[in-house]
Amino acid sequence: MIIVYKMSMNHELRSGLKWTVNECLRLEREYDLLKLSVEEIALLHQRSPYAIMYKLDAEGIADFNELYQQTYPNKASNKASNKAKEESDDESESESESESDDKKNDDASELSDNEYDRYDLKQQVRLLTKQLSNLTAIVYKFVSGHSNVQSHSAC
Repeated sequence: MIIVYKMSMNHELRSGLKWTVNECLRLEREYDLLKLSVEEIALLHQRSPYAIMYKLDAEGIADFNELYQQTYPNKASNKASNKAKEESDDESESESESESDDKKNDDASELSDNEYDRYDLKQQVRLLTKQLSNLTAIVYKFVSGHSNVQSHSAC
């Protein structure tokens, strides 16, 4: 029992260290051929389960969201049931509300602290797209404001 305790204490010794080529090859072998679980691989590599899932996804070996669902079935099912509940609540709302109000509510619910999942790539892309469009609008206003000032001062 002491050995298991020592292994779990050193569980994330390699956290933050760069992955070596040999470690990546070993990771692929352990996942594909030996069919080890994410937790088992994390112990062997002395990294967190999230690091293992991320690296498997980054190397194109497995999908992060599927690994997350397999590794943390209770957390994944709670998120899925919450999303299903929200969708049914949205459908039961009256259709008389304007589309802009619906969009504002959807954006607010996507970005709430309780539901924000930094490993959900679709959510990341939506958030970055929204931020990019906001920044583009700010830059456009700034540039168009300066061009008006310059044209007036040239006269």
